Amino acid sequence: MYDTWYCFSPAKNNCADAIACFNKGLPGFSAASAEYDMYNWNLKMLELANVKITRSEEAHVFAGVPWKFGPKVFLEPSFSLTFRELKERFAFKTDISARSTIVLGGDALADKNQEFLCVDGTLIARSKVNFFDHYSSDLIEF
Repeated sequence: MYDTWYCFSPAKNNCADAIACFNKGLPGFSAASAEYDMYNWNLKMLELANVKITRSEEAHVFAGVPWKFGPKVFLEPSFSLTFRELKERFAFKTDISARSTIVLGGDALADKNQEFLCVDGTLIARSKVNFFDHYSSDLIEF
């Protein structure tokens, strides 16, 4: 048996029906709520993998329904298929801010020497990320 957040998020209602459900205190089961649930699923899985997530407390109203989006994280199947793989990808300390948008795929974050990652903005990575690649070596100071 799994919790509902893990395995159930239908997109069956149109916008008007979703708003009516929301106003009754029920899940909207709309395309927007399915997308919202997908982002939340990724966040919860990352939290289970010991990633520190700062969630947005600010709600934005779309079509009469308030949403607290942020951060938005999309994990492509090529990034990790199992929870074990996800934990291995985030074996180092990781912090993700509420305003971040992240897309991870392929062998991104596969560097075994990674010690810390803090994302506060946009990160789209589908291969190993070397954050110092765009600097000349004489500009890097530790």
